[in-house]
Amino acid sequence: MLELPCKPSVHVQAQDHYQWRKNLNPTSYSSRSPCKAILTPPRPRQAHRYHHRRRRHLLYLRLRPPPHVLLHPNSDKRLQRWPHYLPPFSDGFDEEGYGRGFLDVKEYRSIFRTNSKRNVSILINELIAGGRPVTCMVHTIFLNCVLDIAGELGIPSVLYWIQATSVFVTYYHFFHGFESLIKAYIDDLSFTVCFPGLQPLQIRDLPSLVRTINSDSLDGALLCLFRELFEFLDEKARGDEAYKKKYMEWLDKKEEGSVVYISFGSLSMMNKEQMEEIVKGLKESKRPYLLVVRKDNKEKELLEIDEGGDGMVVEWCSQVRVLAHKAVGCFVTHCGWNSTLESLAFGVPMVCLPQWSDQAMNAKLVESLWGCGVKSAVDGDGVVKGEELVKCLELVMGDEDKGVEIRTKAKIWKDKASEAVSEGGSSSLNLNNFLRKIS
Repeated sequence: MLELPCKPSVHVQAQDHYQWRKNLNPTSYSSRSPCKAILTPPRPRQAHRYHHRRRRHLLYLRLRPPPHVLLHPNSDKRLQRWPHYLPPFSDGFDEEGYGRGFLDVKEYRSIFRTNSKRNVSILINELIAGGRPVTCMVHTIFLNCVLDIAGELGIPSVLYWIQATSVFVTYYHFFHGFESLIKAYIDDLSFTVCFPGLQPLQIRDLPSLVRTINSDSLDGALLCLFRELFEFLDEKARGDEAYKKKYMEWLDKKEEGSVVYISFGSLSMMNKEQMEEIVKGLKESKRPYLLVVRKDNKEKELLEIDEGGDGMVVEWCSQVRVLAHKAVGCFVTHCGWNSTLESLAFGVPMVCLPQWSDQAMNAKLVESLWGCGVKSAVDGDGVVKGEELVKCLELVMGDEDKGVEIRTKAKIWKDKASEAVSEGGSSSLNLNNFLRKIS
């Protein structure tokens, strides 16, 4: 929430952002892995502070690794006890907040957005320069500047809604067909509005922002912020759907079991030599392929991948939707546990290129115990050559007896996985037993 002091405050020019940062060296952090930036609203009220602290501790307990960095425009010393706290960024009103007696709302919004956007951008770029690329920005309402920053830097952003879901639904429908109706009956407080999914509400029950008639008021300014936010969410939803539609439509045109799907998860980085060998092998295999190359991997290794032939290269895809598609006949994977389980669940044979941690053991299970894939051989430098990948793909997807056996076992494990999670299956029973013990 925007803090509105009882007495007008003198507008304070934005401090030099580096005054905030003079004692911080982002490269001094022990963790050098990608992080998620969490941004909170300016000068939150007490209830929002409590809600934020609860969320902060849950994130710290549940979402590591990777580390999460907290960016906050208010100097709250209690936040500094959090292990991944960074100093606050300046919003241009560093001393007493916004005083309506000195600035009108529109001028305040302009100053706040300009300063916040500039100074948060500096923080994010310092993290990137310090070897901690930001992979996601989580923001609350009123920080629409985050949308600009995330879009410019190509970072996914997530809205953390801190009001009731019913309020979110009300705003959504207000901006999607109900605005003219509400404005027509704005003076009839007993007029009933029926939003889809909600019980009937009278005009007096609605949030004050949607009942404002003065665009120059505080409510009017805040409603404008909400309008910007929902317009962005609409655009993002359309973009995501169009992106999904592109590669799913591409899969729809392929023959059953013909496509090679290649993805190495959200953390593993493939060096330039390895990626070039993979692309070389895919093209030599003469099979259609869907290759996922994350943006951070592409930028770090200066990769320039020419799709060529019958291939498609994307920066992200819905792996579950892809693996469930009938056209996918093989998964070239790093053998992270999530990817391994998803491939088993959908009955897709694997070519394993393990990188680190548990992945070598997972690859061993795939090849030797479950028999639903093969592990690729590496050269003296640890690189899987293009010809080796061609050999593995032919082994898994070809007509030889070994390929038929691998695909048959993949189907068997798909049936076993389905049985385990169904009612009365082993996974279902184990979960129920666990819940009974702790309840």
